[in-house]
Amino acid sequence: MSEAMLSPALGIVSTLLLTLVVFTVMWLIHVARRDAGVVDLWWGGGFFAMAAFASLFAPPLGSVQRLLLALVGLWAARLTGHILVRHLRAGGREDPRYATMRAGGGPT
Repeated sequence: MSEAMLSPALGIVSTLLLTLVVFTVMWLIHVARRDAGVVDLWWGGGFFAMAAFASLFAPPLGSVQRLLLALVGLWAARLTGHILVRHLRAGGREDPRYATMRAGGGPT
């Protein structure tokens, strides 16, 4: 297999592994805290992290790709900031929507 073919495959597998590890850690934190809202804090930033990480395995990015990555970064920062402020305003308590789902779905 040539290096050109290996790099994208390695990028896909590596990005998938990164995603699985991070979301598994977030899930463990959620279970320990009984607060599913902590996963929301990673949601926007996670998209940016995955895109930026995957770009390390891609050919050099052109100006359009760099712009798109920057826009995803701005969107992620805005979304994460919004969710963080909402979580802090709620006193760090779990979003009532998640508490309702937890109450109807069992102990975890």
